Amino acid sequence: MNITTLAKRTCLLISLIITPAAWAVEMVPASPQLAAKAWVLMDAASGNVLVENNGDQRLPPASLTKLMTAYIATLEIRRGQIGENDPVTVSENAWRTGGSRMFIKVGSQVTVSDLLHGIIIQSGNDASVARCTTRSTPRRNSSGTTSNSLTATCCCGATRPSTA
Repeated sequence: MNITTLAKRTCLLISLIITPAAWAVEMVPASPQLAAKAWVLMDAASGNVLVENNGDQRLPPASLTKLMTAYIATLEIRRGQIGENDPVTVSENAWRTGGSRMFIKVGSQVTVSDLLHGIIIQSGNDASVARCTTRSTPRRNSSGTTSNSLTATCCCGATRPSTA
């Protein structure tokens, strides 16, 4: 075997070894360019953040967040966890929320029904945060056990849900 044939075979062997290793490298696409101030893409099953942009930045609730807050509140009403006439005390945090507002006063008590109207009709950020940050008193359901509100788990004011 001459030197040329040996060199060709060595190059072929090296390329056969290196090429599959290059193919095995996981390709991660670049983050999308969105016209949003902040966003988070999270795996629903694991809760792992896949990609984010300013995910910890505090912002007034977006329309989708307000719709989800209203959805969860109506789900809780159907389950008997809260009532439409249950009072919610407006916190200073809710009162200070910027953007579109229902103009509820700090310390006042507003019914869940009125907050839902403020969220859905007026797109009130203050109403959404008031409903979101209020933990409902546990109620007895038809089976005699107590159930807690889900609404406190919504993420009003933060892109990424709080772990607290």
